[in-house]
Amino acid sequence: MAFTHPDPQLPVLGFGLSSSAHLDVEALAAALLENSEVGVRVVDLPAREGRPAARTVAVETDDVVVLVTPVDAPVPAAEAVRACHPLWWTDPTPVAQHASHTIITALPQRGRSVDRPLVVLIASIFSVVASVLMEQPDAVALYFGSGGITYPARRYAGQVIESLEAGAAPVDLWTSVWLQPQPDGTVSGHTIGLDTFGHADLLVERSTHTLAEVYERLAMLATYVITTAESLQPGVPLAFSPTERLEVEPVASDAHPLGALRVRY
Repeated sequence: MAFTHPDPQLPVLGFGLSSSAHLDVEALAAALLENSEVGVRVVDLPAREGRPAARTVAVETDDVVVLVTPVDAPVPAAEAVRACHPLWWTDPTPVAQHASHTIITALPQRGRSVDRPLVVLIASIFSVVASVLMEQPDAVALYFGSGGITYPARRYAGQVIESLEAGAAPVDLWTSVWLQPQPDGTVSGHTIGLDTFGHADLLVERSTHTLAEVYERLAMLATYVITTAESLQPGVPLAFSPTERLEVEPVASDAHPLGALRVRY
């Protein structure tokens, strides 16, 4: 059977972690309105089976809607702590001790057909909304479920602002790269989050390159895939230079239930 990439995995989903037990919905709506030129409104959600009544902030454009829903309890699992990447955290204690969280859900407007450029737009608006939330006084971190990584609040907001001021989308924040040094001195690694954009995640197995080189190569490939909307395909080498041609092949991966591409590096 021929290899196929997954469909875009939506919604783009994240969880803003806070050190306080309650988030002022009206204040958040005001902050979002101040920092955007799109529609912002507070919506009262009625109680449903298994879900209590709640208030959410809706941020809407013609193409995208982002729902920001405070929950007066911590994230009920340990994934947020496990997703604290060592490049971003020396001590994840604030994440482990957060008091409440806010669910950030970004998805296309009803009836919109989904393609990869639209997913990039959805992720961009998600990042803007999340950055405003991360600037709030009690913000601790953003657990970005779609990318499998937890970011410190102020550093996340700062990187989003820096990218936007440079006229670029904060692509580097949409995926994560995780490395696994092997007992024989080689390095393995994989990405998380490319399936959001309709592309299989990438992995490298037992490379003789350094940790930094494997990280850089996977991160660069992830950025390339997202920014160009190109799809890496088995049997089609990717030429980075006259002397470097990267081959990819489909592999099964416990970390990637939708499949993965192994990069020969």
